[in-house]
Amino acid sequence: LPIFIFGLIGMFVSLPFFGMVEQGFRFRGLTSDPNIIALHILIIFPVLFLYFFKVKRKLYKFLIAVLLFISFVSLISTFSRSATIGFAAILIFLLIAFRHNRTLMLVVFIAFVISLFFVPEIFWERLISLRDISQDPSLRWRARLFTGALDLFFENPIFGIGAGNFVLMSHQFVMRHLAVHNTFLEIAVETGVVGFFF
Repeated sequence: LPIFIFGLIGMFVSLPFFGMVEQGFRFRGLTSDPNIIALHILIIFPVLFLYFFKVKRKLYKFLIAVLLFISFVSLISTFSRSATIGFAAILIFLLIAFRHNRTLMLVVFIAFVISLFFVPEIFWERLISLRDISQDPSLRWRARLFTGALDLFFENPIFGIGAGNFVLMSHQFVMRHLAVHNTFLEIAVETGVVGFFF
């Protein structure tokens, strides 16, 4: 809850580590990247979902429902496309796992449809942009980051370029200091084969 509150403040007020004003008011909690907080939310969401149907006391159910709502709002506020795909996969899995509980499926479906009306238009624009990489500058510089990271990995395959060093070298590829935006590739390029497997 504190992360959610401070993250919301940081979306509109330029506070260190609490927002990403330069990237369109994206929620990032206490992390430096909206995609990282989105990943954390994706891990929490199915656990909360399962606990909601496991607990018996109405107070606990209410509190978990509030947390589910906050998690959903936070996830949408990150505008993370990869997290959206992950969320859809989790939702499909949960619906399949509880397919015999028709009441549950109906409640989840109705809640999901209603929530779609509260999703901001810019969120849909970011999702639609996935169809054409040439129309999305974000996807173009990510492609350059990926190829640059691969080049650096093949130049330093054993021990890598050192933990945290890709951000310092990324300006060679995109004129800015950015992470790889791919956890596996980032570990490989910074720590090499040794760090990736051991």
